[in-house]
Amino acid sequence: MLELLRLKEESQKKLRELVGAEGARKAARNPHAKRRPRPCGVTVHPGFGCPNRCLYCYVEDMVSGRVRANAQPVPCSLTGLEMAFALASNPYFLPGGMGTFIALGAVCDPLHPTLLEKTLDYLAAFRRHLGNPTQFSTKMHVDPYTAGCIADANESVSPLVTVVTLSLAGRLEPGAPTPWERLDGIRNLREAGLKPMLFLRPLIPGVSDEEVDDLLTEAKGAGAVGVVVGALRVSQPILRRLERAGVDTTEIRRRLGRPVGSRLITVASPELKSEALSIAREKGLIPFASACCANAYTSGVPCAGLCWLTGFCTKCPNRCWEKLPEVDEGEVREALRLLLHVDPVEVDVEEWVIRIRVPRGVKAPDLQRCRVLMRVATRRDVIFTR
Repeated sequence: MLELLRLKEESQKKLRELVGAEGARKAARNPHAKRRPRPCGVTVHPGFGCPNRCLYCYVEDMVSGRVRANAQPVPCSLTGLEMAFALASNPYFLPGGMGTFIALGAVCDPLHPTLLEKTLDYLAAFRRHLGNPTQFSTKMHVDPYTAGCIADANESVSPLVTVVTLSLAGRLEPGAPTPWERLDGIRNLREAGLKPMLFLRPLIPGVSDEEVDDLLTEAKGAGAVGVVVGALRVSQPILRRLERAGVDTTEIRRRLGRPVGSRLITVASPELKSEALSIAREKGLIPFASACCANAYTSGVPCAGLCWLTGFCTKCPNRCWEKLPEVDEGEVREALRLLLHVDPVEVDVEEWVIRIRVPRGVKAPDLQRCRVLMRVATRRDVIFTR
């Protein structure tokens, strides 16, 4: 933990020198320098906008004004070095192999031709100057040359290639490459020495679940190492888009059990997810219930999302709980002095949990930031009391 905090300080200093005063100011103003990590890690956007026009996409629901749906993506203004500095400066971020996970995508496809050069720049900068486990998700066709460029930029990156349906892709994802092109991309990524995973997200009740067996067979044949399965999230606009395209949403609405408004709601489908993971095992694919687990497996480190504690662990070969770093009370106390400038009243280090009682007066936002950093650094849950 103390080593990671020192590495953060050293990375900031080194990158500040590399980007210069103007680059540092530019990076510090960027949202990536402040963004809190999600369960999959800190999300990095090489660009904004996506022309794939996937009917189930929730980007429109999450972002208003800044990202136009179906637009050609606009590359982020930061260079790779500036983005690395922005992350190193982020108060919620820790660099290094045991640091914060990085996930490229979310509001764009990072391998879209318009963004590919930017993405490669980011991947190379993260490898050289940060060293964090890094992942991307894509629907693009990855040709052999591009696969080689990705491997050259970051040989330990975790690629997720999204395919959710074979028969209805033209209707549900009208602007995206065909599933067969994406499966060919899996083959090319594997031949480049990477560990591509099928990204079966979202699992659409009544649609993709009918094709799970075929999907996993094709992915295994293409060279996928594993599969990440995730649930569908919908809003009323998403449901309307699906219905206008002729998709029967009866099963989706039944699972929701209540009217849907403009807010995103996760469609409960635990048995469908469980079945997909079970079929994956039968076919020799490593099953993952979350993207961070695939990233952890690829990098060979314990999952930063603590999935073995939160119920998402599928007992993959990584066996995260056997790789936890040693933590002692003295290290925790020293870290708290560095992060909060206080001496804790009490510290109890358990196998998977660290309980800390702090003096009254420590502000809640400071405790939240400290908890995010300490969970990643120790790979344990951290519970503060006063």
